[in-house]
Amino acid sequence: MVSPSEVPRRRNGLTPPYSAPQIVSWLFLAATIIHFVLFITPILPFEAAIAVTIFFFLVVACVFHYGMRAIAVDSMDIYLKKTLAEDRDGVIKTEGKVLDHCYKAYNGDAVTIKNEQPP
Repeated sequence: MVSPSEVPRRRNGLTPPYSAPQIVSWLFLAATIIHFVLFITPILPFEAAIAVTIFFFLVVACVFHYGMRAIAVDSMDIYLKKTLAEDRDGVIKTEGKVLDHCYKAYNGDAVTIKNEQPP
């Protein structure tokens, strides 16, 4: 088994390995489009079918566009990015000043970190 310190950092949501919810959301979007085209559009009156289908595909295009923009962003904190760049190894650190600082910022002072004495 690979230790967490050997796992390369994902640059964004389009970088493997993909998570199960990410793959399921892609399949769900494709299934929704197929369902609409095969089952919903044929039962609508012709005039309504044109308008509703155009609206549906505009919404799907927006969901796809903004979804791709959201997962293509590198959400790395600038200070953590600087620390990793200084390390030049490109792997996730399991110990260090930046990681401890992030841990404190999100968990408060109630929880202590390794090598730190309680107040």
